[in-house]
Amino acid sequence: MNRLFRVEGREITPEFLSQYSNDTKIRKFEKPVLVIHGTRDFIIPFTQGQLIYENIPEGVEKKLVLIEGAGHNDISSFEDEYIPPLKEFIDKNK
Repeated sequence: MNRLFRVEGREITPEFLSQYSNDTKIRKFEKPVLVIHGTRDFIIPFTQGQLIYENIPEGVEKKLVLIEGAGHNDISSFEDEYIPPLKEFIDKNK
């Protein structure tokens, strides 16, 4: 049995869940992608950010920024690590 949002059921299989998964959806992207993730995010583990990055299609411009010590809700307070790559991405892709 698998779980989805604390709901269990036989019909909740990995195949069923894949259609809703970000790593599945990102495979359709055709535009540049910036993934910024904190290494201390207890809500969405940084490994999920890495998984998304790894599933961006070949040929699509991509960048992964892992911010050491940043969590889910305080990542923007790591200004020196957060703002420069965000600004660079926006400037390059406007």
